[in-house]
Amino acid sequence: MNAVVFYVTRQRNGWSVERDRVVQSGHAHRETAIACARKAAAAARVRGLSSSIRIQEDAGVWREERSFAPVG
Repeated sequence: MNAVVFYVTRQRNGWSVERDRVVQSGHAHRETAIACARKAAAAARVRGLSSSIRIQEDAGVWREERSFAPVG
């Protein structure tokens, strides 16, 4: 099964959403970046891919959200 991972990471002037080490979008606020990553993850599921979002927290640790494509 193919899986896609989106990263929400802190940048100098805000937050970015990355996939495969490529910045997909930049945002002033972390919550906006998370919302964008969730939309991208939902689009991946529509294409039959499982997805996860790794969110960088202020302390440098990572929080993960996972979504799985429907079987069928």
